[in-house]
Amino acid sequence: MNKVSEKPALAQGETKASLPEKQWWRQDSARLVCLVIVVGLVAASFLYLTWRAAPPIVSGSSSCGTQSQSVENPAPSSIHAIKQAYNCILDTYPTVLDPRSLLQHAMSGMVNYLVQQHQDQRSAVLPALTGDRQVDWQAFERTYTTMTAHLSSNQQGLVAAAITGMVDGLHDDHANYMPPPRDNTRGGESAPPGTRTGLGIHLPFYSPEQFAQSSPPLSIRSVDPGSPAGQAGLRPGDTIITINGFPPFINQKPVQAVISPLSGSGLVQLQIQHPGADSTIRVSLTPAAYPADPLVSTRMLSGNILYVHFTQFQRGVYEQINQAVQEAGAQLKGVILDMRGNGGGDAEEQRRIISMFVHNQVISSTVDRQGQRSDMRTDDGIPLYHVRLVALIDRGCASACEATAMDIQDLHLGRLVGERTAGIASGPSSDFFLDDGSVVTVPVAFMQGPAGEVISGIGVPPDDEVYPTPADLAAGHDPVLERALQVL
Repeated sequence: MNKVSEKPALAQGETKASLPEKQWWRQDSARLVCLVIVVGLVAASFLYLTWRAAPPIVSGSSSCGTQSQSVENPAPSSIHAIKQAYNCILDTYPTVLDPRSLLQHAMSGMVNYLVQQHQDQRSAVLPALTGDRQVDWQAFERTYTTMTAHLSSNQQGLVAAAITGMVDGLHDDHANYMPPPRDNTRGGESAPPGTRTGLGIHLPFYSPEQFAQSSPPLSIRSVDPGSPAGQAGLRPGDTIITINGFPPFINQKPVQAVISPLSGSGLVQLQIQHPGADSTIRVSLTPAAYPADPLVSTRMLSGNILYVHFTQFQRGVYEQINQAVQEAGAQLKGVILDMRGNGGGDAEEQRRIISMFVHNQVISSTVDRQGQRSDMRTDDGIPLYHVRLVALIDRGCASACEATAMDIQDLHLGRLVGERTAGIASGPSSDFFLDDGSVVTVPVAFMQGPAGEVISGIGVPPDDEVYPTPADLAAGHDPVLERALQVL
């Protein structure tokens, strides 16, 4: 008798096609595995792209540094300090920067240092960069490691040169680098109270960028009384022929390295020509301390015009200007603010001074990296004076001085007479302390005027353009002040 396998009877409504096949689980498992692989690949791709788009998270000695807090036990200068500065600038600067440009300036600074030290190396070459922040840093770090393996001296000078190169490459006067202190001190001896240290020579520009755009001759704008230059007989309007034997212009082009000793700490030998003289004189000057000009100087001019000269926006300037205005009394007809050569200073002091002439207004704004805007308004608790106003400006007017000039122009408070300002007003900055004890100062926002304009790199133009000639300076003739009196 043949055995016949029995199959279960079909339930009502079922067909043979609806029954599970013998290998159903193998077919569906293969499909499930393929689905899991595809989903995994998609998720991995998404995570990778997110990681590439996000800024790298750095920690330890490679982070941006400690803000507003000095390092108690600084480490020796090394590649870690350069990486800290690199990350700090990229993460903090108000505009997005190209890491390739930053590393190019770092390499340029190091090469210049090696050449000066007569230790130039074949390996000191900028590697190929891609624009990827981390990849480019790794390429730079490999080059640095190769360079320092053959360096006979310590790394502090090379590190300082690299960070200085990055900071200088920003072309921002509010960015700065201070190398590690020596022997647990920072900087040299400070000048005694009421004095300043230097040669006492002031040139007709504020920054190296301005000098790079200038043309010969190089004339002295002013000389501080009692300074080494003043005691040597130098006068406003004098022409500097050579500095330490080198002309400041070669083929009509300015040479920054030639004028740098004028702001240094060593002996400087100058060849000078007085206006109208056929011959030249030679003087040797050494920086020294000398009496500083008063913070504010005022005098009454004819027509009941108050003349106010101040070279910085330091605390106490507002009080002195306000007192002078009050003492002038009701007969006061106008005020001349002489801000030529004013390098700026305290933003709150600038706010107080401009609030003497306007209330209930936005006087400036700052915009940070995220586009967040913060407005600064007038201090309406300051006494308001309804008088005619003229400000004297030049290429030495920078930062808070430019903010004041911008307010006067945008808010129609008066007129500006003289020359376009320096164009150095990027905004507030923060200090970041690196592991080796050095400090990087980085702007964290850009400043805009009441009308929303940006003046950094541009400056504020005068309403009445007046340029004093070297002959004017030598004769004590001030055509800028004369025009201001005509305007009033």
